[in-house]
Amino acid sequence: MTVNQASSLSLPWIAVIVALLLPASSGLSVCEMCRPRELRNAPGVGIDLTMAYRTAAIHFKNGTTRDLIKIDGTQEYRSAMRMIADDAQNGNSTSWEWYRFISGKLHQLINPPAVPIAELPDDWVYAIAAMLSEIKSAALDTLVPPLKYNYVRLTWPDFEADTGHIYKGRFELACRVAGLEGIGQGNIASYYALQHEGTYESDQAAMLVISYNAASLGITLNTLVDGDADCPWPLRLVEDGDHAAEHALLQKDPAKYWHEVRDLLRTAIGNETVDCLLLLGSHARDPGLFRAVRDVLEGQPGINLSILDRYNPAIPHDSQDEDEPLFTVAREGSIVARYGMETGFYVCIELPSCIASDEEQDGHSEL
Repeated sequence: MTVNQASSLSLPWIAVIVALLLPASSGLSVCEMCRPRELRNAPGVGIDLTMAYRTAAIHFKNGTTRDLIKIDGTQEYRSAMRMIADDAQNGNSTSWEWYRFISGKLHQLINPPAVPIAELPDDWVYAIAAMLSEIKSAALDTLVPPLKYNYVRLTWPDFEADTGHIYKGRFELACRVAGLEGIGQGNIASYYALQHEGTYESDQAAMLVISYNAASLGITLNTLVDGDADCPWPLRLVEDGDHAAEHALLQKDPAKYWHEVRDLLRTAIGNETVDCLLLLGSHARDPGLFRAVRDVLEGQPGINLSILDRYNPAIPHDSQDEDEPLFTVAREGSIVARYGMETGFYVCIELPSCIASDEEQDGHSEL
């Protein structure tokens, strides 16, 4: 188990990076062509890759979101995700990696790469691809009317906060092997979960996101980058397979197990005052997890303990969405994907003729 201190790139540095990677002109321009109507009106699909399983959701033009499927990971899938997690926490989050990332991007702008599917870099890509292919055949290919495209928005665990640039291309290759196409850049789970929670433009300075499932305990303390309410990002995070919900220690010595979980929570929180709490994952409503979180937060000064109420099993929740911890991230991914299907993730001015051609609705948009 490793507690990672996420890198603290300041916004000025981010601005420099963006300036290097983006075209010199930043003004709005007229879109070069009309987005095809079948894409503009099409639903968006989000797929969330956790350490133990995958979920998928779809978001339609009329604002409806539907949970599609949850598929438990095979042993090969879990091993692949564990290998990535261990690699991400063993020193890849360094200034040198950022240098390599920026240099590589500049090189790609000058010499666009052509990476054949046959040259997949790591075996874990095939394990991820197999799971994505299962989602495609079990959920996406069975929609009525059928989708006319295979674009999806991927999200992955928080341990990729500082190493996503290393693995993003390989996740995209996994999508392609599975017959899918990644849409835009994916992101970490807690970022999308907080976006779905509506924490943007709020005064919440420290947001605790905990993901608990059969293969992992993930604890992320998100704070605002340079005080920007639109940019919560991990300050400290834990990705721990030794305190997963189905680890043998929980059965052998539950007192020791939960004592160690409390220690992990205290380490991740540090001296921050938690303003927001989100529990995610297949075991998010485990009473033991709630007690551990409650015990730790009660010992932190200045915390409004009402943030515990939504997860308190002693408080009746008549209208509680039981699937929320499972599908929160996939739901937000589908909403972002829907936006991408309509705009292409490019900010430009559409011609009136494009807008007029959009009046005829695609079959999916009325669902």
